Amino acid sequence: MPEPPKLSDATFFDDFYYYQWGKSVRDTELGKLAIEHDAAELVDVYSDIIGIDITPEGTPEIYKLCQWLCNDIQKENTHTRNHFKRTRPFVQFNEPSAIPENDEDKRQSWGYPSGHVARSYAYALALSCMLPEKSAEIMDFADSYALGRVICGHHYKSDTDASLRLATTVFSAAIGRPTFIPQLEKAVKGYGEKTIAVGVKAVNEEAQQVETPIYDLTGRKTGDPKAGIFIRNGRKFLRLLSR
Repeated sequence: MPEPPKLSDATFFDDFYYYQWGKSVRDTELGKLAIEHDAAELVDVYSDIIGIDITPEGTPEIYKLCQWLCNDIQKENTHTRNHFKRTRPFVQFNEPSAIPENDEDKRQSWGYPSGHVARSYAYALALSCMLPEKSAEIMDFADSYALGRVICGHHYKSDTDASLRLATTVFSAAIGRPTFIPQLEKAVKGYGEKTIAVGVKAVNEEAQQVETPIYDLTGRKTGDPKAGIFIRNGRKFLRLLSR
């Protein structure tokens, strides 16, 4: 992993810009979603994206595939954090984060890379292999989740960029294992056994019945989106192109 930018480096300007921008959008729909995701479990937020609940009991093979990667990432992330010992942005500037009640706990850990974001990208990569037709929506959400950690003030942008690098490195190594492809095939089969169509239809119908503004994942209001992941009433929903 490369060294994170120092305060005196020209490249730190990008981190500083995103930190200031993140603070400015905390009261928007995008900011509210970032705060919501901070408290959520990754299995829950990615369950929303793929349309079925990812649980050890209900989808054991999918859960196992994701947890394999997350366990490997956790080991590497801890080692890297303890090596670089980079201060979190809200601590660096002695300001509250978007979730001040958690600030004291966050002060006890380092920020580079982000463990949450690395695990999120690991989920996204695994699920994209499992559902290539949804890979664009899945990876867009992973990018949005990473940006949310910046908005909350828990990480610099370069922390989350390093998390993507960590996740892809671990994922590349995992693919080379003889056990990976068989487990991926089991996950695909497990997904096929679930009836996603009813779940997605229900989510879409519920979202369409409420006459409130729709926002994209950057926080911009949009009119009548055709397909993708959007925010309405502070909640995400998936809209698919009709065939």
